[in-house]
Amino acid sequence: MERFDENPKIAEELPSEKETEHARKSVWIVDDNQEFIDALQRWLSMEGDIGTDAKHFQEGEQAISEFGQIAEQKGQMPNVILMDYRLDEKVKDPKFRTVAEKYGIQLPDIVAFSTEQSYADELLKVGARSSLKKSDPRKVVEFIKSV
Repeated sequence: MERFDENPKIAEELPSEKETEHARKSVWIVDDNQEFIDALQRWLSMEGDIGTDAKHFQEGEQAISEFGQIAEQKGQMPNVILMDYRLDEKVKDPKFRTVAEKYGIQLPDIVAFSTEQSYADELLKVGARSSLKKSDPRKVVEFIKSV
């Protein structure tokens, strides 16, 4: 029985008109499965401009480092972070939360992104908002388009 969310929930706050004019939406994907990422990038390129930028990080530490740099510079944070929990078990949501608290910014929605529910459950326990099964890149593209 699968328990992954059919439609992962993300924050429903609407940006101001000014933010909408100038800022594109952003999704970060933290995953070390290059084969899956390559397939996802092919599907995204076939979609054309969907109004959302997707950025990939091979390692969780890279994402956390960039997150800290953007927070320090008061730059545009990602709207959503898709996080593969098994990527690096010592990199968990609380590190993103620690950076957000340090700079007084809102933590982006973190979505557990895994092939196995047990790993998604672990990330949900430490603060992920929902889970998305890493199986079909087309479903991930649909999720990214919905952000």
